[in-house]
Amino acid sequence: MMLLMAKQSKHSRVVKKLREADAEAWGPTVKFFDYCEKQRSTPRETEISTLQSALSVSRRDMVDLVQGIVEAEIGTRIIGRRGFNSRIRWHFSLPSIAKVARGQADELEEVGIKRHSDGLVEHTFKLRDNKPPVTMKLFDDLTDREVERLYLFQKSLVK
Repeated sequence: MMLLMAKQSKHSRVVKKLREADAEAWGPTVKFFDYCEKQRSTPRETEISTLQSALSVSRRDMVDLVQGIVEAEIGTRIIGRRGFNSRIRWHFSLPSIAKVARGQADELEEVGIKRHSDGLVEHTFKLRDNKPPVTMKLFDDLTDREVERLYLFQKSLVK
């Protein structure tokens, strides 16, 4: 597969790494891109054991895959401590990772942030594990005072 770099984006190095990984067609990587493509939304973090189970890969392959995710700069590995499992914190949405890797898009979409043409930025935050994420549209140039006002407004919602 030829590497196509139609646009020079701020993530062009990551785009190149993803396309190279897709071109190598290593089994676990292909499964990972298939998994990414099927996701409708992207959690902020995914437990490595959950991802391993979803991909049906061996522990050794999962270790190599996680290392590849970190090297490609699409996620950060967080080592589990104090009862928390090891997990990956995603930098980009899973569907956009698959699209870019397979040459269907040139831009990666950052997790939790979606920019609109009206100057608003859509922020997504997973407040509860068993509920869909909360979404807020805010100005892209918030001041400290505006953030304080938002905090006070949200605090007033507590019953």
